[in-house]
Amino acid sequence: SETGVQHHKKLRYVTFPIDFERFGTIQSKTHKDFNVGYIGTFDYSKMHKKFFSMSAAVDVPKIKFIICDHLDDIGKVKLEAQKYPAGNFQFMGFTENIKNILEILDVFGYPLNTNHFGSGEQAISEAMYAGLPVVAFSHPCEREIIAHNKTGILVNNEQDYAKAIKALYLKPGERARIGANARKHIMEYFNPLRCFKELESIYKEAFPIMTKYRFTG
Repeated sequence: SETGVQHHKKLRYVTFPIDFERFGTIQSKTHKDFNVGYIGTFDYSKMHKKFFSMSAAVDVPKIKFIICDHLDDIGKVKLEAQKYPAGNFQFMGFTENIKNILEILDVFGYPLNTNHFGSGEQAISEAMYAGLPVVAFSHPCEREIIAHNKTGILVNNEQDYAKAIKALYLKPGERARIGANARKHIMEYFNPLRCFKELESIYKEAFPIMTKYRFTG
């Protein structure tokens, strides 16, 4: 609506920055499998309800899905993994130092459901900072962070999710290209100094309005 457009023009927001010092230098480490990582809430309130089936459908030899959740007990969701070949899904539980995980991944697979509660999705931006190609579904939040086929891969269905990961396996040059683009984008736009300067500019813009309604009694 026209009112909605007018309100959108007034909208200001600042992305949550990446703590570069927390990670330091991230360098890929040699590993024997083709590792696809997932870091975050591992529950159907957020992730895609067909996470396991579409992951298992990725036709890639020696593929492993490494899952780090903020809870040690994933419950029924974790039990579902037992339907698939042993070793396909490796559950790490809560992992304080995710740098060690990011350094052994080839792809960051982050398929969420249509109505997930995420917004900034720190896990995506941190994976991009690590130079990993992210494969995610094309939801508004993910589209805000990822430029399709430039800084990541956005898909619309389960079949395309599996195909995208296989394509990245077959084309290591594409993995490197997208990962490098992703890292460059994060270092520029998620730099703490840049984000704090943007926040300061918003405060300065809003300050006259704030002083107008200042209490005087």
